[in-house]
Amino acid sequence: MTESDIDMSVPDGHLLVSVIIPSYNAADFLPFSVESVFAQTYRNIEVVVVDDGSTDHSISVLEQLAAKYGERFKWIVQENGRQGKARNNGIRNASGELIAFLDADDEWEPDKLAIQVKQLAEHQADLVFCDGWLIKTAEKEPLRTLMKAGAEKVVMGAFHGELAGKSGLRLLHRKNRIPTSAVLCTRKSIEKSGYFIEDLKFQNCEDYHLWVKMEERGFVLKGFENQLLLYRMHPGSSTSSALKSLKPLLNTLFIMANPLTEDLKVQVAGHMQSYISALTKEAKLENGHELFALYNRHVEEFVWRGLLNFTFRVSPGKLYHSLLWRHTARWVARDVDDDLRKQLRPD
Repeated sequence: MTESDIDMSVPDGHLLVSVIIPSYNAADFLPFSVESVFAQTYRNIEVVVVDDGSTDHSISVLEQLAAKYGERFKWIVQENGRQGKARNNGIRNASGELIAFLDADDEWEPDKLAIQVKQLAEHQADLVFCDGWLIKTAEKEPLRTLMKAGAEKVVMGAFHGELAGKSGLRLLHRKNRIPTSAVLCTRKSIEKSGYFIEDLKFQNCEDYHLWVKMEERGFVLKGFENQLLLYRMHPGSSTSSALKSLKPLLNTLFIMANPLTEDLKVQVAGHMQSYISALTKEAKLENGHELFALYNRHVEEFVWRGLLNFTFRVSPGKLYHSLLWRHTARWVARDVDDDLRKQLRPD
């Protein structure tokens, strides 16, 4: 598609959608993702690309894209800080009331935003997300072109339905059901939920952490079965290996539904990450499930029993009872000895 093929006119009355694209060494794919945004049938959009300290020829590509798309294309360069920092930087430099996310190596179907803006309004949701296609390829070509040529693809299988209230929170606690590049949400829902976590220990799961915070604050998240996202699976992607995301996932699971303060949760998660790294050097684990089981056995039990025993000594009664029964019963109850458990039963 050439520049002359793209209708850049903006209909009156349409909310501005800011599309945030974090990019790190993605010069070969970034033009395809940006083009898929400006090819949207929904026209009132701006693109904010945040280069995360790339070492390839990304700056040259960004300059070319800025010349092609004009004032509706913004770009920022930051020191490498990973996805959370890049997305937050993009949001704070965006003008739209609605925010969408797209990774630099992914693409959208042309009606993605038009459909989702309508869904957001009709269903009175704060965040909507779609399904999509996983396309396994090392080719540096647009994904729609590769799909037409018969590239290997499979439906992502994203969650369809509403994530709201206690049931929605339980579903999210079990699994991240929301692909980041599939999301359209209100700016308010992000700001009120505290943005993406930027601590490096949580990157690759910083999105998961934000969705849970949104749910905890009462925002409505809803998934639809429309296959509007094209997700590129290639060796250089940040999630090309499940093990890349495993430790940040464990850290993210730890800080959910946890009575500690946010700062202390992050610190403890860091200690746990170091501990599990030491444990697994000799373990020769075959897959992530084994590591997760090892983590549960050696880390959660150690940390929670230590925390709860300490609070019991300091303040037997309300504080200990609250910590156990409101936040940690499912994790700890099976591991606490019978005598201690008898002391903890509510009156």
